[in-house]
Amino acid sequence: MLHGRRGSSDGITELDANVLVTPPIPVPGLPAQVVATDGATGPDAIIGAGAACYKSPAPMAAPATIQIKATKGGGTAAVQILVK
Repeated sequence: MLHGRRGSSDGITELDANVLVTPPIPVPGLPAQVVATDGATGPDAIIGAGAACYKSPAPMAAPATIQIKATKGGGTAAVQILVK
């Protein structure tokens, strides 16, 4: 589970989060693919809460990147990644 939260005094009103995966063997011209995204609106971004825990369908590990973006407002945001 990934949980992004804005600071209490910051002006972030919309925080978006994505999990991007790149192929284990780099392929020129093949960009990272978004495999999970938060579906909520507002200053908190959560991917995989409760029964919606994200599990990769791939049979092998692949490099992943967490992308956090304040799409409305601005300020400081913190991210916590939890592994089940």
